Amino acid sequence: MTIANLLNQENICAVIITYQPDTEFINRLKNILRQFTRAVIVDNSSHDKSLSILRSLSEANVHVIFNEKNFGIAKALNQGICWAKENSYKFVITFDQDSNIKEGMFKGICEVWNSLDNRIAALGVNHIDANSNKVYLKKGSLKNRPYAFRKTVITSGSLINIANFSEVGPFREDFFIDGVDHEFCLRARNKGFKVAMILEPFLIHQMGKRKSHHFPFFRNASVESTNYNPQRWYFMTRNRIRLVMEYFFKDTTWAISRAVRLIGSIAVMIIFEKSRFKKLRYVFLGIWDSLTANYNRKIL
Repeated sequence: MTIANLLNQENICAVIITYQPDTEFINRLKNILRQFTRAVIVDNSSHDKSLSILRSLSEANVHVIFNEKNFGIAKALNQGICWAKENSYKFVITFDQDSNIKEGMFKGICEVWNSLDNRIAALGVNHIDANSNKVYLKKGSLKNRPYAFRKTVITSGSLINIANFSEVGPFREDFFIDGVDHEFCLRARNKGFKVAMILEPFLIHQMGKRKSHHFPFFRNASVESTNYNPQRWYFMTRNRIRLVMEYFFKDTTWAISRAVRLIGSIAVMIIFEKSRFKKLRYVFLGIWDSLTANYNRKIL
């Protein structure tokens, strides 16, 4: 690790993507700025009260990019990283608007990043689910090491070296929202980069509106439904199937596991969630468009 590639307070910028943020967003932003002193917010055409919240920001260390329409999370991430690069930052850390960070996150990221080599495309952080308070990844046998190499990590809380990002290429904008992070990580690993995750759960993150369901005759058996809206099921289905198709021979184990998980989540949705027929309609549209590589359907 050369001195130029060491992470510090001066060469990192937080990139936060927003769309209709709630009134608590300002508090979460201030929490981020206490550790990451510079941020760029890319807003995907919020309106009404949410837009007023963003326009009211007076922090000198926050820059806001207002998009005229909802371009999706991938393009917004690319815009934010491009702005950071143009303003001479070497690293970005990306966040969703509903993510909250815990004390010590910046210090923990610095310690891990500065101990690794330069071929890390994304360094994610473990997270706690805001609905269930469950930690995403248990430390297990890795409890004596602060990080683990992973195949993919989620976008929120991920540290990205801008030089490596330029080599891997931008986030895939035709995916719009779902699977953007997985696609980037898979493509990076295919180009010889590594992906890692810090095991300390520094991030409190909400993935859908998860709810546990217990089976009446099996006391210890339970499943979780995500309760995403119907339109989200379209992107989840289309993009995940597309990734399974594209990486089946490049990373067969990952592709099969994602296909099984998708089938399982659809089954759980059918059994436990509301508006299941409308969601199934979007699932079938997603299947069709993944097979035909159609990324032009207007959903939102």
